[in-house]
Amino acid sequence: MFQTSNTTDADSTTLSTYDDFVRRAASGGNGHIRSHAYRFKALGSSNQRPAREHVGMWDAGTSSWMDSGSPIPVYWLNGPRVAQSYSDFFDGSWENFGPQHRRLESGATNGNRDTPWTGTSSDGTIDTMHYLGLGHYRGIRVGGSAIGENPMSHSTAPRGPSNSFTQHSMYGVSPVFRVTPESGVMFRVCPGGGCDEDSDTGWVETTTPHLTMYEGEQGVYQYKLYGHFPEP
Repeated sequence: MFQTSNTTDADSTTLSTYDDFVRRAASGGNGHIRSHAYRFKALGSSNQRPAREHVGMWDAGTSSWMDSGSPIPVYWLNGPRVAQSYSDFFDGSWENFGPQHRRLESGATNGNRDTPWTGTSSDGTIDTMHYLGLGHYRGIRVGGSAIGENPMSHSTAPRGPSNSFTQHSMYGVSPVFRVTPESGVMFRVCPGGGCDEDSDTGWVETTTPHLTMYEGEQGVYQYKLYGHFPEP
């Protein structure tokens, strides 16, 4: 996932409008995701559809998380882990939410303090009083921008009439990408685990581990990518 570097208004009640916004960002972002830009969706809720269903993490038919029984972690693009499972993702806090952790569509560190539009409650459901596209002069739910703030449901911001003060970024979320080794791409492994993902200390480069992005940590080894190259 990433946070967009550009901003937009929250005038539309149609989630595809916001999907188009994050997909434009992805199409001009990190080279490894450009061809997959059409797969990204905005993390937001309209009055008809909650964010957790929109991004494919919740099964409304069974009222359960899509990764139930086999947790799937979520990661920042080219960055550290956000949450260890879908339910963890929607519990009101993220593992790595500091300015040194958040990532833009380029994969670069996002140091700004913009609060992204979500229209969403902490658990990924529709904020019925503050969803995307709600009437003019009504507050739209935005996420936080600093450690300790709720990443999806921190405060509200007026959506219109559109001007520079009612423009905010959004989160873009991809489906699960499978990562496989290929020539010239390096992984880093931390034998025994416990290494700081933002430091080079303790990490050893390797081209050998066979893993998927959502497997993250296996056994006594801690993995991270030295280069990202998603494969659907």
